Amino acid sequence: MEFDNPGNNATSLSMNRRQWLRTTATVTAGSFLLPNRIRAWARIQSASGNSPNVQTENVQYPSGEAKLNAFVAKPASGEPHPSLILIHDDTGLNDHAMQVARNFAEAGFFTFAPDLLSRSGGVASFQSADQIAEALTQLPTDQTAEDLRAGYSYLRSTLNPDASASAVGLGWGGWRTFLLAEKVSGLARAVVYSGSAPSAGLSEIETKFLAHYGQYDFRLAGNALWVEQELGKRFTYFIYPGVDHGFYDDSSPQFNAEAAKLAWSRTLEFLRAA
Repeated sequence: MEFDNPGNNATSLSMNRRQWLRTTATVTAGSFLLPNRIRAWARIQSASGNSPNVQTENVQYPSGEAKLNAFVAKPASGEPHPSLILIHDDTGLNDHAMQVARNFAEAGFFTFAPDLLSRSGGVASFQSADQIAEALTQLPTDQTAEDLRAGYSYLRSTLNPDASASAVGLGWGGWRTFLLAEKVSGLARAVVYSGSAPSAGLSEIETKFLAHYGQYDFRLAGNALWVEQELGKRFTYFIYPGVDHGFYDDSSPQFNAEAAKLAWSRTLEFLRAA
């Protein structure tokens, strides 16, 4: 684990667990009680236009008897590219999530982003972020995991055959990234941004994980110590000081540009090593 200082020219500082716990304990109890979803979702703007280097399309894929929607963003060049399944946060597959998919495509990944609310009419059928978040909490865990497994299979067999595939989970999607790694044995690598982990099943995972946490997101950052015990060398994580849960999300009031830039560069380096 490394403890980074994004506010000081993205300099890395080594800090042991005891020092980190002592540091985070000095933050006020009021900050500890701030809900993770204090975000200005109402200010989310439509995603910017496509780069000429990126092609996008909407697709449907089968999962059992259902058809699920997904957004695809891929490099415009015809060369082979590694695959990536992007698992959205608790705001659903919105404009921001699709822009993240475009960013990964710009970086060279054939990116597949399922709408996990497809069985309920899709994210576009909801009127507010609160409704979306509530609907996502109602999804059966096993069904969500199966929908992701089906999406992974469709990506590898139909959309981008013969390419290795990794996964990235944002917030709410982080926990589902661990579920996907439990379901499939061929997942190359996985990245989690401010995501929790299941309480069981981690020992069965073979995939290498990279995780990013904000210092003030106490529950998730502290949980990383337990995940490290379960996954051992398969798990690498960073805690970014002075930032909270949504530090990586430029549509969130918790966004921190320096920390987000550092996490992004580490994510790309990690995924490209697959």
